[in-house]
Amino acid sequence: MRNPLKLGCRVFKVTLLSAILLPGMMIHIGCRALSPAPFSGGIRISADTAPRTSPSVVTSIPGVLCSGRIIPGTTIPGGTGISGGFADLTNYAGVCDKPDSITNSEWQLDANYHTVIPGSGCVFSRLAFVTTGGLIYGTKCLL
Repeated sequence: MRNPLKLGCRVFKVTLLSAILLPGMMIHIGCRALSPAPFSGGIRISADTAPRTSPSVVTSIPGVLCSGRIIPGTTIPGGTGISGGFADLTNYAGVCDKPDSITNSEWQLDANYHTVIPGSGCVFSRLAFVTTGGLIYGTKCLL
């Protein structure tokens, strides 16, 4: 006959080991899931926040309104893409990727945080030339 204390001890060890390892594994998996996909070209708008007192402590923000439109007559031959405009929200990783945006062109790009942080006053707007390699427009709302 088996010793019930021995079996209980084995179950306790497995349970204790699971309690220690699983949360760490879940945190690791969760962090990897929040990383944006590698930039593949076109236009990427990123939306971050940080405290005014610690601007280097950055948090990516999903749900920020991101938009862009090509400036007519600014396209230089040799670019890529087919889309001349977009309006969207940043994804789970705080980015708005538009790989099909027309490159070799001047664009009006905007990020508006009012959808997730009402009253913050964080509205960003920029005219930018998007090269064939694409453009990453990073925004940061200091709170």
